Amino acid sequence: MMPSISQSAVTGIQRGLQQVTNAASNIATPNRNIEPADLVTSIVDLKLGKLQVEASAKVLQVEDQLKGNLLDTRV
Repeated sequence: MMPSISQSAVTGIQRGLQQVTNAASNIATPNRNIEPADLVTSIVDLKLGKLQVEASAKVLQVEDQLKGNLLDTRV
């Protein structure tokens, strides 16, 4: 069975939040022996996670609008 649009969007939000959490943890690590390249990678991962959450939230918003439009046309 294929997942619904909302299930896929929620999964995307969860994955994005996990990526943000991991990246933020890497950035905030008290170990200052971190290489600059690793820090840059974590910052990029932080931004990518944020974008994934935003995109997935937009999918939920569009799905809600589509359902509303369908209901309006049926009534």
